[in-house]
Amino acid sequence: MTFFRIFLILALVLIAAPASAAEPDYIDGAHIIDRVDRAMRVNPSTAGIWYAGVANLDSWPARLERALLETLGPAELRETEVGLQTLRTLLKEDSPIIPVTRNGRDTLSVIVQLVETQLALAHERDRIARALEHEREAHRQTTDKLNALRQIDHQLDERESDGGR
Repeated sequence: MTFFRIFLILALVLIAAPASAAEPDYIDGAHIIDRVDRAMRVNPSTAGIWYAGVANLDSWPARLERALLETLGPAELRETEVGLQTLRTLLKEDSPIIPVTRNGRDTLSVIVQLVETQLALAHERDRIARALEHEREAHRQTTDKLNALRQIDHQLDERESDGGR
C-alpha cells in the first residue's frame, strides 16, 4: 500500500471513530452545534473522506452528518436541496439507537430554518442577477441604437452643411 492510501484509511478511521465508538447517550443541542461547526469548517479533502464514511450508514447520527455536509459543507459535496430534505425528515424521526433531546430537536429546527433562509436568499440573489443581466443587455441595445441615431444625425448635419454651401 502506498503511504497515501494508508493515510486515507487512517484518516477515515479517525473521522469515523467519533461517530461510532464514542457515541453519546443522547443527542442534544450541543451535539448538533458541534456537528454543524465541523461540517462548516472541514476542508474539501477531509470532507470527502468523512462523507464516504457516512454515505452508506443509515443511523440517525450518520444521516445527520451526511445532510450537514450536503447543506453546509464544501462546495464539492454540496447538494443543498437533498441535504435540507434529509434534515427535515430527521426532525420528524426519532433515533432508535440514540435519543434526541428536545433541546437537540429545537437546535436542529433552527438549523433547518437557517438553511431554508439561506437557500431562499440564494434563489433570490440568482433571480436578481438574471434580471440585472437582462437590464444590462437592454441598456446595451439602447446605447447601440442611440449611437446609431447619433451617427445618422451627424451624417445629416454633414449633408446639410455640404449642400448649404
